[in-house]
Amino acid sequence: INQTKGGDSAVSVDVLEELDNPICKKVCRWRKIEKVVGTFITGYKELTTADNLIHPSYNLHTARTGRSSSTDPNWQNIPKRDKEQKKIIRSGIYPPNPEHHLAETDYGSLEIRVFTCHSKDPVLIDYLVNGGDMHRDEAVHVFALPSKEYVHKEVRQAMKMGWNFALLYGSYYRACAIKMWEEIVMRGLCLADKTSPDGKGMTMRQWLANKGVMTENDFIWWCRDREQEFWERFHVTREYRDKIIADYNENGFVRTKFGFTRPGILTKNQIINTPTQGTGSGMLTWSATKLLEIARKEGWRTVQNGQVHDSLVTSPHPDEVQHVFTTQEYVMTQLIRDCFDWIIVPL
Repeated sequence: INQTKGGDSAVSVDVLEELDNPICKKVCRWRKIEKVVGTFITGYKELTTADNLIHPSYNLHTARTGRSSSTDPNWQNIPKRDKEQKKIIRSGIYPPNPEHHLAETDYGSLEIRVFTCHSKDPVLIDYLVNGGDMHRDEAVHVFALPSKEYVHKEVRQAMKMGWNFALLYGSYYRACAIKMWEEIVMRGLCLADKTSPDGKGMTMRQWLANKGVMTENDFIWWCRDREQEFWERFHVTREYRDKIIADYNENGFVRTKFGFTRPGILTKNQIINTPTQGTGSGMLTWSATKLLEIARKEGWRTVQNGQVHDSLVTSPHPDEVQHVFTTQEYVMTQLIRDCFDWIIVPL
């Protein structure tokens, strides 16, 4: 049973959602809508100017990893994982000019691509060049599944953050196992089953139990062996991690590919994470600047509105949509590689 720090029974959303009770369901829904109204809608209305526009600020100097941030309001924190919250909030957001569209151009898997440019791990390069699926493959590996067809998309997503990225950025088997036990096993995620009407087979908990993994502690020891196998496969990445930590210990800072440095007392995770996030942010800023130069030269009516970490947000004029998208793809995936030879994988 989950407890508060004071020892009382916890009544968080996760706890309430596990209870099959109509009152609990209504409480969860009420809390969700209250947050949407209080945190987002009210804040947006208060910050709307006389011209009926919202003008968020984008900061390139506050996040210590080198990423951008956004304030008044935070335009990089609009909910998207919860479908209801996403629909309520985003349905009220329009482009500045009502005749224009509202579009987002997103770098795909930018973080792992930038990480690979730093590590030069041939296994990661092979995944990115030949279109493999690391997250699905690792789900097969960690849970000893017969094939990748058994990996449900929810399990794959949980593996992405709870195992692959966590290990790459400095975590270890115990922390990963505890996280995945909560996110995959205890949440009741299932194996994929194409023969089932809903596409789901037995639960992951049942699958692990059949292999003798009954408890969280069993799973922790199970993951210890899986981590050892992971690093045998990605040994070049491990060597890169060791080197960047050693360089930081010697020099007192880490550096992005664009030459920015982050000094100070850093954790292992921060040492490994900063060159990746800082470089990725630099790539997006470089792309946005080039696109703005082209837009001014060609006289676009399309407006560049802002960005959300790995993506650009624009308001394309209806007559320019295809040209804008084609130009964005060229600048963000081809021209940038022509200008920076350290980008060794496709974007």
